[in-house]
Amino acid sequence: MYKLNVWLYKNVLKKQSNKYYGRIVSNSPISNSNIARIIVGRGSEIKEETIKHILDSADKIKCEMMVQGHPIKSLVGNIRLSIKGTFNGRNAKFDKDQHNISAQFTIGPELEKALKFTKVDVLGLADSGPIIGTVKDCFSNTYNKIITPLNALIITGKKIKIIGDDSQVGVYLTNTDSGIITKVSQIVVNSPRQLTIMLPAIDKGHYQLSVVTQFTGCSKLLKVPHSVSYRHHLQVE
Repeated sequence: MYKLNVWLYKNVLKKQSNKYYGRIVSNSPISNSNIARIIVGRGSEIKEETIKHILDSADKIKCEMMVQGHPIKSLVGNIRLSIKGTFNGRNAKFDKDQHNISAQFTIGPELEKALKFTKVDVLGLADSGPIIGTVKDCFSNTYNKIITPLNALIITGKKIKIIGDDSQVGVYLTNTDSGIITKVSQIVVNSPRQLTIMLPAIDKGHYQLSVVTQFTGCSKLLKVPHSVSYRHHLQVE
């Protein structure tokens, strides 16, 4: 039996006072390195480095196939590309400023089967802690995807001011490929709704952004820091 934890949040868009929505509690992201380690732990005689290489190679091939119009089918899910935006006229061309290509995911048979054996625990009303809304990379002028080392990153949200004496307080970038955690040392703007940070010299890869703070919105600080991780993975190309 598997288990998912869910916190409840007030639905401010509904007029009824008793309407809430649920948000699944995210655990640490799983990379191909983690998967390779699990496979070896379950008795595989193939080396962990070899398994990771195969998984990484498979991911790269899937990407190459998808950008040539091939949908991907797997036990986890099916992925196909879609295009958004209006084309004006039958002779209209693709315009990256007006059109956007994204990926659509539908559940696969193995994940669908696993969900049938998953217990959901509703933990109750969530504490109103920090929330990360958007992340803007100032160098590329893009949102929620690319980050550029040694350049500014603007984080907007709620209750994200970095304050407190606890050693864990700060802004962190976790490389989800290697597991290396880097703490940001330079915060240019530090307010409840916006953080502007200077990114350190980090390697290429995929990253999870986390904010840890004791900020509450009043003079009294939290005894135990709150931590929030951004829902999107960020990438250094």
